[in-house]
Amino acid sequence: MNGICSNCKTKHIPVHRVHGIQLCDRCNTPIDRLDSWGLRKHEEKDLARQIAAKRGA
Repeated sequence: MNGICSNCKTKHIPVHRVHGIQLCDRCNTPIDRLDSWGLRKHEEKDLARQIAAKRGA
């Protein structure tokens, strides 16, 4: 599973679980479940749509 690490500031980083907590493989910083890549990807699509709508208007 991949996520976004607030410490490394990188997307698509490998994540490992310890006792139900997701940790960054690089720095072992806990990664919040809400910070998972799926949610971010969805938000980026919405943002891209908004930008496209502004350019078209």
